[in-house]
Amino acid sequence: MIYLLIFIFEVSLLCLIEKKLWGIIITPVNVLSIPYAIVTLIAVLYSNCVTAVPDFYLPSLVVPCLGLFLFFIPSLFFSTLVKKDRINRYVILKRDDSYSLLKILAIIGIIISLLRIRNTISSGFSFGGDEFSEQYEVSGFLAHLNVLLSAIFSYMIYKSDSKHKSAYVIIVLLLIGMYAVGVKSWIIAPVLIGYLARLFSNRSILNLKNLLFPVFICSGVFFLSYYLIMILSEGNDITDSWINFVVNHFMDYLIGGSLSFSLDYQQGILEPEMKLALVRPIINSFIALFGDGRYIDGINPVFLSIGELGDTNVRTFIGTIWCYSHDSLFFIVFVLNFAFIVYFLYYVSVKSQNVFLLLANCSVLTFLALGFFEFYWLNLSPYEIPVLFIMFSYITRLKVSYAYK
Repeated sequence: MIYLLIFIFEVSLLCLIEKKLWGIIITPVNVLSIPYAIVTLIAVLYSNCVTAVPDFYLPSLVVPCLGLFLFFIPSLFFSTLVKKDRINRYVILKRDDSYSLLKILAIIGIIISLLRIRNTISSGFSFGGDEFSEQYEVSGFLAHLNVLLSAIFSYMIYKSDSKHKSAYVIIVLLLIGMYAVGVKSWIIAPVLIGYLARLFSNRSILNLKNLLFPVFICSGVFFLSYYLIMILSEGNDITDSWINFVVNHFMDYLIGGSLSFSLDYQQGILEPEMKLALVRPIINSFIALFGDGRYIDGINPVFLSIGELGDTNVRTFIGTIWCYSHDSLFFIVFVLNFAFIVYFLYYVSVKSQNVFLLLANCSVLTFLALGFFEFYWLNLSPYEIPVLFIMFSYITRLKVSYAYK
Protein backbone atom coordinates (compact mmCIF):
# COMPACT_ATOMS: atom_id res chain seq x y z
CA MET A 1 0.00 0.00 0.00
CA ILE A 2 2.96 2.33 0.61
CA TYR A 3 3.71 2.32 -3.14
CA LEU A 4 0.18 3.49 -3.93
CA LEU A 5 0.31 6.24 -1.31
CA ILE A 6 3.66 7.51 -2.62
CA PHE A 7 2.31 7.47 -6.18
CA ILE A 8 -0.83 9.44 -5.25
CA PHE A 9 1.25 11.89 -3.20
CA GLU A 10 3.63 12.48 -6.12
CA VAL A 11 0.77 13.05 -8.59
CA SER A 12 -0.93 15.48 -6.19
CA LEU A 13 2.33 17.36 -5.56
CA LEU A 14 3.19 17.62 -9.26
CA CYS A 15 -0.31 18.91 -10.04
CA LEU A 16 0.01 21.65 -7.42
CA ILE A 17 3.47 22.65 -8.63
CA GLU A 18 2.34 22.70 -12.28
CA LYS A 19 -0.64 24.90 -11.39
CA LYS A 20 1.74 27.24 -9.57
CA LEU A 21 4.23 27.32 -12.45
CA TRP A 22 1.80 27.78 -15.34
CA GLY A 23 -1.27 29.27 -13.67
CA ILE A 24 -3.53 26.65 -15.28
CA ILE A 25 -4.40 23.04 -14.47
CA ILE A 26 -4.20 21.84 -18.10
CA THR A 27 -0.50 21.07 -18.53
CA PRO A 28 1.31 18.06 -20.05
CA VAL A 29 2.24 16.49 -16.70
CA ASN A 30 -1.26 16.99 -15.32
CA VAL A 31 -3.14 15.55 -18.30
CA LEU A 32 -0.80 12.55 -18.23
CA SER A 33 -0.76 11.96 -14.48
CA ILE A 34 -4.34 12.68 -13.35
CA PRO A 35 -6.14 10.17 -15.64
CA TYR A 36 -3.27 7.73 -15.02
CA ALA A 37 -3.73 8.02 -11.24
CA ILE A 38 -7.53 7.70 -11.39
CA VAL A 39 -7.36 4.62 -13.62
CA THR A 40 -4.64 3.10 -11.41
CA LEU A 41 -6.87 3.51 -8.35
CA ILE A 42 -9.76 1.88 -10.21
CA ALA A 43 -7.48 -0.96 -11.33
CA VAL A 44 -6.24 -1.59 -7.78
CA LEU A 45 -9.77 -1.58 -6.34
CA TYR A 46 -11.27 -3.65 -9.16
CA SER A 47 -8.54 -6.29 -9.06
CA ASN A 48 -8.91 -6.62 -5.28
CA CYS A 49 -12.70 -6.85 -5.39
CA VAL A 50 -13.13 -9.18 -8.38
CA THR A 51 -11.70 -12.65 -7.81
CA ALA A 52 -11.65 -13.44 -11.54
CA VAL A 53 -9.08 -10.67 -12.10
CA PRO A 54 -5.43 -10.96 -10.90
CA ASP A 55 -4.31 -8.58 -8.15
CA PHE A 56 -2.54 -5.37 -9.12
CA TYR A 57 1.20 -5.62 -8.33
CA LEU A 58 1.76 -2.39 -6.37
CA PRO A 59 5.61 -2.28 -6.52
CA SER A 60 5.24 -1.67 -10.27
CA LEU A 61 4.18 1.90 -9.40
CA VAL A 62 7.88 2.70 -8.96
CA VAL A 63 8.08 3.03 -12.76
CA PRO A 64 5.28 5.61 -13.27
CA CYS A 65 6.64 7.52 -10.24
CA LEU A 66 10.02 7.78 -11.95
CA GLY A 67 8.48 8.47 -15.36
CA LEU A 68 6.25 11.30 -14.16
CA PHE A 69 9.12 12.96 -12.28
CA LEU A 70 11.31 12.84 -15.40
CA PHE A 71 8.45 14.15 -17.54
CA PHE A 72 8.04 17.09 -15.16
CA ILE A 73 11.66 18.31 -15.39
CA PRO A 74 11.35 20.22 -18.74
CA SER A 75 8.35 22.06 -17.28
CA LEU A 76 10.69 23.84 -14.85
CA PHE A 77 12.61 25.32 -17.76
CA PHE A 78 9.77 26.31 -20.11
CA SER A 79 7.52 27.72 -17.39
CA THR A 80 10.11 30.42 -16.68
CA LEU A 81 9.81 31.66 -20.28
CA VAL A 82 6.09 32.46 -20.20
CA LYS A 83 4.28 35.00 -18.07
CA LYS A 84 1.36 33.39 -16.32
CA ASP A 85 -1.03 36.17 -17.32
CA ARG A 86 -0.74 35.04 -20.96
CA ILE A 87 -2.14 31.60 -20.23
CA ASN A 88 -5.78 31.09 -21.13
CA ARG A 89 -5.96 34.24 -23.25
CA TYR A 90 -6.29 32.90 -26.79
CA VAL A 91 -7.68 35.95 -28.58
CA ILE A 92 -8.08 34.49 -32.06
CA LEU A 93 -8.70 37.17 -34.68
CA LYS A 94 -10.86 36.24 -37.66
CA ARG A 95 -7.96 36.75 -40.08
CA ASP A 96 -5.90 34.28 -38.04
CA ASP A 97 -8.22 31.40 -38.90
CA SER A 98 -9.24 29.21 -41.86
CA TYR A 99 -12.81 28.18 -41.13
CA SER A 100 -13.97 28.52 -44.74
CA LEU A 101 -10.99 26.57 -46.10
CA LEU A 102 -11.44 23.71 -43.64
CA LYS A 103 -15.18 23.66 -44.29
CA ILE A 104 -14.50 23.11 -48.01
CA LEU A 105 -11.92 20.39 -47.27
CA ALA A 106 -14.40 18.73 -44.91
CA ILE A 107 -17.15 18.70 -47.56
CA ILE A 108 -14.81 17.11 -50.12
CA GLY A 109 -13.67 14.51 -47.58
CA ILE A 110 -17.24 13.77 -46.48
CA ILE A 111 -18.32 13.17 -50.09
CA ILE A 112 -15.43 10.73 -50.63
CA SER A 113 -16.18 9.00 -47.31
CA LEU A 114 -19.93 8.67 -47.97
CA LEU A 115 -19.31 7.32 -51.48
CA ARG A 116 -16.99 4.68 -50.05
CA ILE A 117 -19.57 3.78 -47.38
CA ARG A 118 -22.26 3.46 -50.06
CA ASN A 119 -20.05 1.19 -52.16
CA THR A 120 -19.27 -0.98 -49.13
CA ILE A 121 -22.96 -1.28 -48.19
CA SER A 122 -23.88 -2.09 -51.80
CA SER A 123 -21.40 -4.99 -51.59
CA GLY A 124 -23.65 -6.57 -48.95
CA PHE A 125 -21.99 -5.44 -45.71
CA SER A 126 -23.99 -3.95 -42.82
CA PHE A 127 -22.80 -0.57 -41.55
CA GLY A 128 -21.01 -0.79 -38.21
CA GLY A 129 -20.14 -4.49 -38.35
CA ASP A 130 -16.62 -5.94 -38.16
CA GLU A 131 -16.82 -7.17 -41.76
CA PHE A 132 -17.93 -3.72 -42.89
CA SER A 133 -14.96 -2.09 -41.11
CA GLU A 134 -12.54 -4.60 -42.64
CA GLN A 135 -13.95 -3.95 -46.11
CA TYR A 136 -14.00 -0.19 -45.54
CA GLU A 137 -10.46 -0.16 -44.13
CA VAL A 138 -8.36 2.34 -46.00
CA SER A 139 -4.68 2.70 -46.79
CA GLY A 140 -2.43 5.06 -48.70
CA PHE A 141 -4.04 8.37 -49.66
CA LEU A 142 -7.40 7.48 -48.10
CA ALA A 143 -5.73 6.69 -44.76
CA HIS A 144 -4.11 10.13 -44.71
CA LEU A 145 -7.43 11.68 -45.75
CA ASN A 146 -9.05 10.03 -42.71
CA VAL A 147 -6.41 11.62 -40.46
CA LEU A 148 -7.05 15.01 -42.07
CA LEU A 149 -10.80 14.60 -41.49
CA SER A 150 -10.12 13.67 -37.85
CA ALA A 151 -8.13 16.89 -37.45
CA ILE A 152 -10.92 18.91 -39.09
CA PHE A 153 -13.45 17.17 -36.80
CA SER A 154 -11.47 18.40 -33.76
CA TYR A 155 -11.34 21.90 -35.22
CA MET A 156 -15.11 21.92 -35.80
CA ILE A 157 -15.76 20.87 -32.19
CA TYR A 158 -13.59 23.79 -31.09
CA LYS A 159 -15.38 26.25 -33.41
CA SER A 160 -18.98 25.06 -32.88
CA ASP A 161 -21.20 27.85 -31.56
CA SER A 162 -24.11 30.04 -32.68
CA LYS A 163 -21.86 31.82 -35.20
CA HIS A 164 -20.63 28.57 -36.76
CA LYS A 165 -23.79 26.45 -37.02
CA SER A 166 -22.50 24.60 -40.08
CA ALA A 167 -19.83 23.10 -37.81
CA TYR A 168 -22.51 20.94 -36.15
CA VAL A 169 -23.58 19.46 -39.51
CA ILE A 170 -19.96 18.73 -40.45
CA ILE A 171 -19.36 17.07 -37.06
CA VAL A 172 -22.31 14.68 -37.54
CA LEU A 173 -21.34 13.78 -41.13
CA LEU A 174 -17.70 13.24 -40.18
CA LEU A 175 -18.78 10.98 -37.32
CA ILE A 176 -20.42 8.62 -39.83
CA GLY A 177 -17.12 8.08 -41.60
CA MET A 178 -15.21 7.78 -38.33
CA TYR A 179 -17.59 5.06 -37.10
CA ALA A 180 -17.17 3.26 -40.42
CA VAL A 181 -13.46 2.79 -39.64
CA GLY A 182 -14.48 0.94 -36.46
CA VAL A 183 -11.54 2.01 -34.24
CA LYS A 184 -12.91 3.46 -31.00
CA SER A 185 -9.81 5.36 -29.92
CA TRP A 186 -9.69 7.23 -33.23
CA ILE A 187 -13.19 8.54 -32.54
CA ILE A 188 -12.51 9.37 -28.90
CA ALA A 189 -9.19 11.18 -29.54
CA PRO A 190 -10.54 13.81 -32.00
CA VAL A 191 -13.46 14.52 -29.65
CA LEU A 192 -11.04 15.11 -26.77
CA ILE A 193 -8.72 17.28 -28.88
CA GLY A 194 -11.50 19.70 -29.75
CA TYR A 195 -12.96 19.68 -26.27
CA LEU A 196 -9.58 20.24 -24.60
CA ALA A 197 -9.01 23.20 -26.91
CA ARG A 198 -12.35 24.68 -25.80
CA LEU A 199 -11.42 24.28 -22.13
CA PHE A 200 -7.91 25.59 -22.65
CA SER A 201 -9.11 28.75 -24.40
CA ASN A 202 -12.12 29.35 -22.11
CA ARG A 203 -14.67 28.72 -24.88
CA SER A 204 -16.01 26.20 -22.36
CA ILE A 205 -15.70 26.90 -18.64
CA LEU A 206 -13.37 24.59 -16.72
CA ASN A 207 -15.63 23.12 -14.04
CA LEU A 208 -16.63 19.67 -12.78
CA LYS A 209 -19.54 19.36 -15.21
CA ASN A 210 -17.38 20.16 -18.24
CA LEU A 211 -14.63 17.85 -17.00
CA LEU A 212 -17.09 14.95 -16.65
CA PHE A 213 -18.82 15.65 -19.97
CA PRO A 214 -16.05 14.15 -22.17
CA VAL A 215 -15.96 11.10 -19.87
CA PHE A 216 -19.64 10.45 -20.63
CA ILE A 217 -19.13 11.20 -24.33
CA CYS A 218 -16.19 8.79 -24.62
CA SER A 219 -18.10 6.10 -22.70
CA GLY A 220 -21.03 6.66 -25.05
CA VAL A 221 -18.77 6.28 -28.09
CA PHE A 222 -17.51 2.98 -26.68
CA PHE A 223 -20.95 1.49 -26.01
CA LEU A 224 -22.42 2.81 -29.28
CA SER A 225 -19.66 1.15 -31.30
CA TYR A 226 -20.52 -2.26 -29.79
CA TYR A 227 -24.22 -1.57 -30.31
CA LEU A 228 -23.58 -0.97 -34.01
CA ILE A 229 -21.33 -4.02 -34.35
CA MET A 230 -23.27 -6.60 -32.33
CA ILE A 231 -26.88 -5.40 -32.21
CA LEU A 232 -27.81 -3.13 -35.10
CA SER A 233 -25.73 -4.75 -37.87
CA GLU A 234 -26.62 -8.31 -36.76
CA GLY A 235 -30.27 -7.61 -35.97
CA ASN A 236 -29.91 -8.94 -32.40
CA ASP A 237 -31.61 -7.85 -29.18
CA ILE A 238 -29.89 -6.33 -26.16
CA THR A 239 -29.39 -9.11 -23.61
CA ASP A 240 -27.75 -9.49 -20.21
CA SER A 241 -24.89 -11.43 -21.80
CA TRP A 242 -24.30 -8.57 -24.28
CA ILE A 243 -24.27 -6.01 -21.46
CA ASN A 244 -21.83 -8.18 -19.48
CA PHE A 245 -19.60 -8.55 -22.56
CA VAL A 246 -19.52 -4.79 -23.21
CA VAL A 247 -18.86 -3.94 -19.54
CA ASN A 248 -15.95 -6.41 -19.44
CA HIS A 249 -14.51 -4.92 -22.63
CA PHE A 250 -14.94 -1.42 -21.24
CA MET A 251 -13.03 -2.39 -18.09
CA ASP A 252 -10.39 -4.07 -20.26
CA TYR A 253 -9.84 -0.81 -22.16
CA LEU A 254 -9.94 1.26 -18.97
CA ILE A 255 -7.63 -0.68 -16.64
CA GLY A 256 -6.01 -3.19 -19.00
CA GLY A 257 -2.87 -1.11 -19.56
CA SER A 258 -2.03 -0.38 -15.93
CA LEU A 259 -3.02 -3.83 -14.67
CA SER A 260 -1.10 -5.71 -17.38
CA PHE A 261 2.02 -3.58 -16.83
CA SER A 262 1.92 -4.37 -13.11
CA LEU A 263 1.78 -8.10 -13.93
CA ASP A 264 4.52 -7.72 -16.55
CA TYR A 265 6.73 -5.93 -14.01
CA GLN A 266 6.00 -8.65 -11.46
CA GLN A 267 7.29 -11.28 -13.91
CA GLY A 268 10.46 -9.35 -14.74
CA ILE A 269 9.34 -7.76 -18.07
CA LEU A 270 8.53 -10.37 -20.70
CA GLU A 271 8.96 -8.23 -23.84
CA PRO A 272 12.09 -8.40 -26.00
CA GLU A 273 14.17 -5.22 -26.27
CA MET A 274 12.30 -2.94 -28.73
CA LYS A 275 13.92 0.49 -28.41
CA LEU A 276 13.54 1.39 -32.10
CA ALA A 277 9.83 0.63 -31.97
CA LEU A 278 9.36 3.69 -29.72
CA VAL A 279 10.19 5.91 -32.71
CA ARG A 280 8.81 3.48 -35.26
CA PRO A 281 6.66 5.96 -37.25
CA ILE A 282 9.62 8.29 -37.80
CA ILE A 283 11.98 5.49 -38.87
CA ASN A 284 9.34 3.83 -41.06
CA SER A 285 8.66 7.14 -42.81
CA PHE A 286 12.34 7.31 -43.81
CA ILE A 287 12.27 3.64 -44.83
CA ALA A 288 9.23 4.35 -47.03
CA LEU A 289 11.11 7.19 -48.75
CA PHE A 290 14.66 5.86 -48.93
CA GLY A 291 14.72 2.29 -47.58
CA ASP A 292 14.19 -1.24 -48.79
CA GLY A 293 10.64 -1.64 -47.48
CA ARG A 294 11.57 -3.65 -44.37
CA TYR A 295 9.59 -1.75 -41.77
CA ILE A 296 9.94 -1.85 -37.98
CA ASP A 297 7.07 -3.52 -36.15
CA GLY A 298 5.89 -1.73 -33.02
CA ILE A 299 3.21 -4.17 -31.87
CA ASN A 300 3.89 -5.72 -28.48
CA PRO A 301 4.19 -9.49 -29.08
CA VAL A 302 3.44 -10.39 -25.44
CA PHE A 303 -0.20 -10.81 -24.44
CA LEU A 304 -0.90 -11.13 -20.73
CA SER A 305 -4.05 -12.56 -19.21
CA ILE A 306 -5.99 -10.22 -16.93
CA GLY A 307 -8.54 -12.82 -15.94
CA GLU A 308 -12.12 -12.50 -17.12
CA LEU A 309 -11.24 -9.24 -18.88
CA GLY A 310 -9.25 -11.21 -21.47
CA ASP A 311 -5.71 -10.89 -22.82
CA THR A 312 -3.97 -7.61 -23.60
CA ASN A 313 -0.66 -6.37 -24.99
CA VAL A 314 -0.95 -2.70 -23.96
CA ARG A 315 1.19 -1.37 -21.08
CA THR A 316 0.33 2.35 -20.64
CA PHE A 317 2.39 5.32 -21.85
CA ILE A 318 5.18 5.02 -19.27
CA GLY A 319 4.91 1.24 -18.99
CA THR A 320 5.45 0.65 -22.70
CA ILE A 321 8.55 2.86 -22.75
CA TRP A 322 9.92 0.90 -19.79
CA CYS A 323 9.11 -2.51 -21.29
CA TYR A 324 10.57 -1.67 -24.70
CA SER A 325 13.70 0.01 -23.28
CA HIS A 326 15.28 -2.81 -21.23
CA ASP A 327 17.72 -0.12 -20.10
CA SER A 328 17.16 2.38 -17.27
CA LEU A 329 19.48 4.99 -18.81
CA PHE A 330 17.71 4.79 -22.17
CA PHE A 331 14.35 5.10 -20.38
CA ILE A 332 15.52 8.27 -18.59
CA VAL A 333 16.96 9.85 -21.75
CA PHE A 334 13.92 8.96 -23.87
CA VAL A 335 11.34 10.30 -21.39
CA LEU A 336 13.33 13.53 -20.85
CA ASN A 337 13.67 14.16 -24.58
CA PHE A 338 10.05 13.31 -25.30
CA ALA A 339 8.87 15.59 -22.49
CA PHE A 340 11.15 18.38 -23.74
CA ILE A 341 9.50 18.24 -27.19
CA VAL A 342 6.01 18.15 -25.64
CA TYR A 343 6.71 21.16 -23.41
CA PHE A 344 8.34 23.04 -26.28
CA LEU A 345 5.12 22.72 -28.31
CA TYR A 346 3.12 23.65 -25.21
CA TYR A 347 5.26 26.76 -24.72
CA VAL A 348 5.06 27.78 -28.40
CA SER A 349 1.29 27.30 -28.35
CA VAL A 350 0.85 29.49 -25.29
CA LYS A 351 3.24 32.14 -26.63
CA SER A 352 1.77 32.35 -30.14
CA GLN A 353 -1.95 32.25 -29.29
CA ASN A 354 -2.71 30.77 -32.74
CA VAL A 355 -5.82 28.59 -33.02
CA PHE A 356 -4.05 25.83 -34.94
CA LEU A 357 -1.04 25.73 -32.63
CA LEU A 358 -3.57 25.49 -29.79
CA LEU A 359 -5.10 22.44 -31.51
CA ALA A 360 -1.65 20.95 -32.21
CA ASN A 361 -0.86 21.32 -28.53
CA CYS A 362 -4.21 19.80 -27.51
CA SER A 363 -3.69 16.84 -29.85
CA VAL A 364 -0.49 15.98 -27.98
CA LEU A 365 -2.20 16.57 -24.62
CA THR A 366 -5.04 14.24 -25.66
CA PHE A 367 -2.76 11.32 -26.44
CA LEU A 368 -0.99 11.96 -23.14
CA ALA A 369 -4.36 11.88 -21.36
CA LEU A 370 -4.99 8.47 -22.98
CA GLY A 371 -1.60 7.32 -21.68
CA PHE A 372 -3.32 5.17 -19.04
CA PHE A 373 -3.98 2.81 -21.96
CA GLU A 374 -0.91 2.87 -24.22
CA PHE A 375 1.99 4.84 -25.70
CA TYR A 376 0.07 6.04 -28.74
CA TRP A 377 3.15 7.33 -30.54
CA LEU A 378 3.81 3.79 -31.71
CA ASN A 379 1.40 4.82 -34.50
CA LEU A 380 1.75 7.53 -37.13
CA SER A 381 -1.48 9.47 -36.45
CA PRO A 382 -0.34 11.11 -33.15
CA TYR A 383 2.51 12.64 -35.16
CA GLU A 384 0.42 13.39 -38.24
CA ILE A 385 -2.43 15.29 -36.55
CA PRO A 386 -0.28 17.96 -34.81
CA VAL A 387 1.84 18.31 -37.97
CA LEU A 388 -1.34 19.03 -39.96
CA PHE A 389 -2.37 21.69 -37.44
CA ILE A 390 1.10 23.24 -37.55
CA MET A 391 0.86 23.35 -41.36
CA PHE A 392 -2.50 25.13 -41.08
CA SER A 393 -0.94 27.62 -38.65
CA TYR A 394 1.60 28.56 -41.33
CA ILE A 395 -1.16 28.86 -43.94
CA THR A 396 -3.02 31.33 -41.71
CA ARG A 397 0.18 33.31 -41.17
CA LEU A 398 0.70 33.54 -44.93
CA LYS A 399 -2.89 34.71 -45.33
CA VAL A 400 -2.40 37.39 -42.68
CA SER A 401 0.91 38.51 -44.20
CA TYR A 402 -0.65 38.71 -47.68
CA ALA A 403 -3.65 40.67 -46.33
CA TYR A 404 -1.36 43.37 -44.91
CA LYS A 405 0.85 43.78 -47.99
